[in-house]
Amino acid sequence: MPKLSIIVPVYNVENYLNRCIDSILSQHFTDFELILINDGSIDNSKNICDNYAIKDQRVKVIHKENGGQSTARNIGLEMATGSYVGFVDSDDWITANMYEHLLDIIEETQSDVASIQLFSTNEQVQIPEVKLEMKIIEDKEIERDFLLNGMKTGSYGVCRYIYKRILWEGIRFPDGKVHEDIEPHYRVLERATKLVKSNKITYFYYIGGTSTTRAGLKLRDFDLLEACELLCLQTEKVSYKDISYLAKVKKARSYFSLLAKMSFYGIEEKEINRKETIKYLTKKLRGNYFLLMKSPMPINRKLMITTVCMHFKLLELPIKVYRKINRK
Repeated sequence: MPKLSIIVPVYNVENYLNRCIDSILSQHFTDFELILINDGSIDNSKNICDNYAIKDQRVKVIHKENGGQSTARNIGLEMATGSYVGFVDSDDWITANMYEHLLDIIEETQSDVASIQLFSTNEQVQIPEVKLEMKIIEDKEIERDFLLNGMKTGSYGVCRYIYKRILWEGIRFPDGKVHEDIEPHYRVLERATKLVKSNKITYFYYIGGTSTTRAGLKLRDFDLLEACELLCLQTEKVSYKDISYLAKVKKARSYFSLLAKMSFYGIEEKEINRKETIKYLTKKLRGNYFLLMKSPMPINRKLMITTVCMHFKLLELPIKVYRKINRK
């Protein structure tokens, strides 16, 4: 059995998939299986996956009807045989030493989970120089750090981590949902007793092209509110420090996230009533305004929240101008 299972959901990413897979197969660490879950792609992604499976015995491919990233990841977890498991999104890429570094630090510190830094970019870039630092987090501080770091960075995803696979036993992503990382990821981290964090930048999060997060508002985007409600329920009985409070802040911030998405990308589905949606989300955001202003959220986000609470168009108009300029 391989030491590590790497799970990659694939859906209509023919322009980026080779870059992603090549970066994984170029790892200095080689004792892994790469599980590609083709989630009903209608472009050339299916053939790309099959060609890699022919060339490299470490690559396993499953083709399925489209069901979303969460169902694809769940199939990957069912197939995984490694002692550790990691996730990569199919339009992202990683450095050649990412998993070598993660496995080194998780074993050296005898941790259950290890993480690195990701870097958001729309092109191939040179890795910024940083002085390598590591931090050990234990017990309930793991969940608190997850929520606090997510509040500061907006990232709650699984791709910059590796986990002992046993932590995922009995935990799966909610089928057919978007924003599926948040609550199951929290439950997985609840089981961990030690996490090691590295500031080494080894994961590149691609912000070009289109994706679930970079498209017009759809009805399924409101899954975010359900995910945050589940997170609040999961933490409401936790008395450790400010864990429950941070979950409530995350839920409050989600009203702004949906408004911000609408202002930047517009509305994609005609079933969404623009006027009523803005009215509902703005009312909810205003009701949580002071909670958000007292939170550890970055000041630039607080300023944007204040702006949209005054009037949605105060946020929407500058974004439209910005996008128009950047298209020239």
